[in-house]
Amino acid sequence: LLNTSTPTLCPIGQYNNKTGQTSCNICPAGFYCDASLSPNPISCPAGYYCPSNTTVATSNPCPIGSYGTSPNLVTRSNCSLCPPGSYCDAEGLSSPTGYY
Repeated sequence: LLNTSTPTLCPIGQYNNKTGQTSCNICPAGFYCDASLSPNPISCPAGYYCPSNTTVATSNPCPIGSYGTSPNLVTRSNCSLCPPGSYCDAEGLSSPTGYY
C-alpha cells in the first residue's frame, strides 16, 4: 500500500496486484484470497464454489448429492446434481462417487 516503507499485505479476502496502491480489492467471485503471499486471487477448486470475498478454498463445498467439475464456481447453484444411476455421497466432489 502507498506511503509505507515496506509492502503491506492486504487483509484476508482481499488482494492487490499493483504497486503503489492505497487500498485493496475484494476477492472476486470464483476465486479465493487467503493469507498466502499471492498478489492475485486464486482459482476456486473443482468441487467447491467461491462467492466474492472468499478466504478459504474449501469453505463452500458442493453439497452431498451434487458435484462441481469445473473450477471457479460462484454459487451453490453452479454445482451439478448427481445424475440418475450415480451417487455423490460426500461434500466437495469434482465427479460422482460411483454408479449403481
